[in-house]
Amino acid sequence: MVYTIPKYTQYQLSQKVKAVIKKENLSINEISLKYDVNLNLIDDILQEHVIFKAKHYEVVSIVLGLSINELLADEVIKPISFRSKHEENDQDINREIKKISDFFVEVALLKKINGGTYVKN
Repeated sequence: MVYTIPKYTQYQLSQKVKAVIKKENLSINEISLKYDVNLNLIDDILQEHVIFKAKHYEVVSIVLGLSINELLADEVIKPISFRSKHEENDQDINREIKKISDFFVEVALLKKINGGTYVKN
């Protein structure tokens, strides 16, 4: 079984936009003018108080220089695999390994949702 999770969460996208603004050392108004995007949408993205709609993703896409498809892409997480000579125990062992794999997928997703994962530029 292969798991997929979002490549970027809204939190991570907001943080990436904040990083661009900080790097460029511009105000929100200046960013709005530079990228020709709506000031209120930038504010929504930075404040993290809304669920992103298509218009928010368009602004993030413009500011970050990434396509909307890239922003909405999934990451594939492959499960732990195990092979053994002892077939009689394999079913129990594989069940435990699946539990561990499921746990790590949940941890990865929770870290993304809660902002515990650093997004590289």
